[in-house]
Amino acid sequence: MKKAFTLAEVLITLAIVGIVAALTIPTMVQNYEKKILSVRIKKFVSTFNQAYKMAIANYGDPIYWHDCTVQEGNSICTTVTGAKSQKILSSMKVTDITDQIPESYKQGIEENFDEVMGGGWPIWEKTQCWQLADGSFILHMIDWTFKSSNESVTTFIIDVNGISKPNRLGKDIFQFAQVHTSLNEDGGPHSYNAWTTYEPLSQGLYLDGYGYSRSFNICKNLDKTSTLGAKYHCTADMLQTNGWEFPDNYPWDAF
Repeated sequence: MKKAFTLAEVLITLAIVGIVAALTIPTMVQNYEKKILSVRIKKFVSTFNQAYKMAIANYGDPIYWHDCTVQEGNSICTTVTGAKSQKILSSMKVTDITDQIPESYKQGIEENFDEVMGGGWPIWEKTQCWQLADGSFILHMIDWTFKSSNESVTTFIIDVNGISKPNRLGKDIFQFAQVHTSLNEDGGPHSYNAWTTYEPLSQGLYLDGYGYSRSFNICKNLDKTSTLGAKYHCTADMLQTNGWEFPDNYPWDAF
């Protein structure tokens, strides 16, 4: 007599397989997305660092990249007049697509910044956008000079996969700062004053908030009541100290 599975057994097996798939597939998809975005972050960091070294080779030490006249101890320069950002961009293969950004993308980014950071940026009428060969975007690149012309930073926003979703801070959009010399004085935009108060920075590329969250133990105290802004600043340490990989405790779902 031939043995075979009954219809009930087959249905039960299929139900179990479906339940397991429902539980595991979303995690697998999320992990895949994290891996892809991590690869793109690493690629951007590598591309930017190579361009920065090339700019130094072409133009000399950044301390001599004079951008704007320092007035009352501070200066803020856009790429229209900022020598530092222009020198970096000239060493990268970028295309100015400021006038080609879809309105839907602009609106989505603006709403995301309002939700996570409480607003402040972007003012699209004053924002430039450059596209790299791989489709990633550099947005809102600005030169800053603190206290003296020897302490300076170029800040910018990167969307590592450009127009493609999720277009969310903490997932594919990050704020970076290229410190040109060193920051030792308490002064500067956003969280850089906290950086320089608690952890002076040498020349290098940093995620916005790096050191800030560590100083205030933000990452150690994250819970459901923490603001999105706190969670976002926490991600700076998490990513930069983990080789640009998303660690297991990364607050991915929050964003």
